[in-house]
Amino acid sequence: MKKIFLSVVALIAFAVGATAQTEATYNYLDKTYTLNEDGSTTLRVRSSLTYNTMSSFFSLFGETFIEYNPEFQSLTINECYTRQVDGTIIAAPANAFNEVLPRHSADAPAYNHLKEMVVTHTGLELGATAFLDYTITTSADMLSGELDFTEVISQYACDVRNLSITVNLPKGKTLRYGVVEANGKCAGEKQLTGSYTWKWSKV
Repeated sequence: MKKIFLSVVALIAFAVGATAQTEATYNYLDKTYTLNEDGSTTLRVRSSLTYNTMSSFFSLFGETFIEYNPEFQSLTINECYTRQVDGTIIAAPANAFNEVLPRHSADAPAYNHLKEMVVTHTGLELGATAFLDYTITTSADMLSGELDFTEVISQYACDVRNLSITVNLPKGKTLRYGVVEANGKCAGEKQLTGSYTWKWSKV
């Protein structure tokens, strides 16, 4: 029985304890990792982000950057729209999606094949909420049919009210994972099979 290794670095100071209003707020941020029967993997990300300040959409969070390697990965935008304060829905137009070379690859010819999808959120205003749903699929050849990743929860630059990380495994696979909290304490290594979801919520 093959085992899949996962380190969930759950630095739980990811704004759970914050009291002041931040520039923007993730109402939810959901990440789902799936190891498919054919050995390929998918990462699906769903988010709802509300803009609290003018700078949040003019300079900080008006765009989302999704990096991937087209040699063994494909990107699908499942849904992208903005709900304005009065309830008006603004669907992202075709020109809201633009592929560029990642900035860190500019002076590195060996990495010039990498892609970064720049998603420009439209119809933004104070109190507007941007919804984004996308999937990155990685071929089985890249990871040899295994799933290995680390999530650092403290990386998010704004308030996160509800965060969930889900792992889906095919029959016969076992996941080994560890959780490290903000104080450096490790919850210990555990194993699971099937599907599992970690959830954090700000009260």
